[in-house]
Amino acid sequence: MRDYDYYIALVAAMGFVALQHAGKSWFVRAMMAGTSGGMGHAMGPEFAAVIGWLGPISAAVLITALSYVVLDTAAALIADREAIRELVGKWTGGAK
Repeated sequence: MRDYDYYIALVAAMGFVALQHAGKSWFVRAMMAGTSGGMGHAMGPEFAAVIGWLGPISAAVLITALSYVVLDTAAALIADREAIRELVGKWTGGAK
């Protein structure tokens, strides 16, 4: 069982993620925060073990923040279909 300060930091990081989507519905905010927090909780201790100078609390917060950036970027790319078409066109040589 982890200390309470670990969970306080994790919930605070999830709250930060939820506040970044203030204009979106509660479902979207909860999904982004839950997914980011879940990834931070699951990967944080292992990441801290690999990076010896980083503690489990800092690692969980860092992974939560980084997973938020990845999820937000992926959501923005998926929402911008025209940019995806241009990118695929450039890769395949179809668009000029």
